[in-house]
Amino acid sequence: MDYSILFIILTWGLNVVDATVDAHLKGFDISDNLSLQIRPTILQGSSTAGMSFVFTLGGKSSKAITSQTK
Repeated sequence: MDYSILFIILTWGLNVVDATVDAHLKGFDISDNLSLQIRPTILQGSSTAGMSFVFTLGGKSSKAITSQTK
């Protein structure tokens, strides 16, 4: 088999993979409005200290408590 045919098939396959990745990431937010804030918190109704990480992506905030100590 000629190596040029293998090269063409490999190039076509890489083009398909590149197009698939580009289509998947079309709506991905690449703005500079990304931030991480660390805020110590005390949970309501208990004497447990915790730490929360607040991720702000494009003006939307999602808060998750990641660790607690007694």
